[in-house]
Amino acid sequence: MEQYLNQSASTGTLKPSDLIKNLMPVLRDLAPNQWEYMVSEHTLVWKQVNSTTPESAPGSQSEQDTQDTLDELLNRLDNLAPEGYYFGALEGDGADLGFWKEGSDDD
Repeated sequence: MEQYLNQSASTGTLKPSDLIKNLMPVLRDLAPNQWEYMVSEHTLVWKQVNSTTPESAPGSQSEQDTQDTLDELLNRLDNLAPEGYYFGALEGDGADLGFWKEGSDDD
């Protein structure tokens, strides 16, 4: 876990398929059983985000499935955060996701 604290796990994108691609390796490293579950339960989304074919049209069922998969992934990563940390966007940069220290005494 130490290698992920206060480090960007994904940066520069809010595209759900990119976030899934960038964040699934973190889940695999930290919780292999949860990673296996996510891959098996969300097989179609996992194949889609790893394919070279264009994504489905906005508003499609597949787009909703991708968002649902991302939401579950983000929740799982946040639940893995050690005490005093959260998994989410860095304050001031919504496209910089990682395990960040809660609050700041530097104010």
